Amino acid sequence: DLVKAQVTILTSVNDEQENVLHLACELGNKELVNFICQNALEYGILKFIINAKCEMGRTPIFHLTLRGFMIKADLNVT
Repeated sequence: DLVKAQVTILTSVNDEQENVLHLACELGNKELVNFICQNALEYGILKFIINAKCEMGRTPIFHLTLRGFMIKADLNVT
């Protein structure tokens, strides 16, 4: 099932316990961060991946602040 595969990709972590949003934020890639967040919102897992902590206890958004990025998410949350 495609949805199940996409949710698995969005919630999987690497050896440092970083998910795909951590990695996109480390790169500072606004388009990728928005794409991940839009999909996570659609699947009801946005809160989960945003609040996920790596082995150092850092959330994905923390990685953006390390790089000095400010991103305005284009999420239509109702």
